[in-house]
Amino acid sequence: MILEKIENQDYTIILWSITETKDELLEILNFYPDIIEQISSFNSEKRILEYLSVRCALKEVLPDAIITYNEYGKPFIKDSEYNISISHTGTFATIILSKTKNVGIDIERITERVSRVKYKFLSEGELSNIDEKSERTHLALNWAAKEAIYKISNIPQLSFFDITIEKFQPYLNGEFTAKVKTNEELNLQYKVYRDFVLVWTIK
Repeated sequence: MILEKIENQDYTIILWSITETKDELLEILNFYPDIIEQISSFNSEKRILEYLSVRCALKEVLPDAIITYNEYGKPFIKDSEYNISISHTGTFATIILSKTKNVGIDIERITERVSRVKYKFLSEGELSNIDEKSERTHLALNWAAKEAIYKISNIPQLSFFDITIEKFQPYLNGEFTAKVKTNEELNLQYKVYRDFVLVWTIK
């Protein structure tokens, strides 16, 4: 079901809470034969639910749209002017759509895991900017930001260490900036929920 819809003149975000069964999601999608054929090759029930929920979210905005992928695995909508970015974690999935902008989005759970791997995606300088009082949330926002930027960038072999998150104080929602190795500066927006964070960027 739709948990939240964020919309303005540049983009639309659909946040989907995966509460349905596989059959319930397929019913929303009118048991589309190509989708049934695609999920038949999946070995994981979790992967099936993520795949279907993303397409249910898309159906709310573009009922007849079909998601496909380019040679690098980046999603796009077949025969459409819309750009799309996709993310999912746990029992949540999200998409961002724009007809006029390139887009990138990521959703990340707030867990202890992100603290354990922080040295794998943040520089010493970025780590020094993390607020200890809200460490897990702050780290999750940094991780999601780098994922969103990776998705929107067309830079071969872009590393997380090629992206620098500027210092910011996390709140329930807001904005911050990041720089890519090309010296491009991107603005990111975010929302913090109870168990996860959502970060997106457009350009």
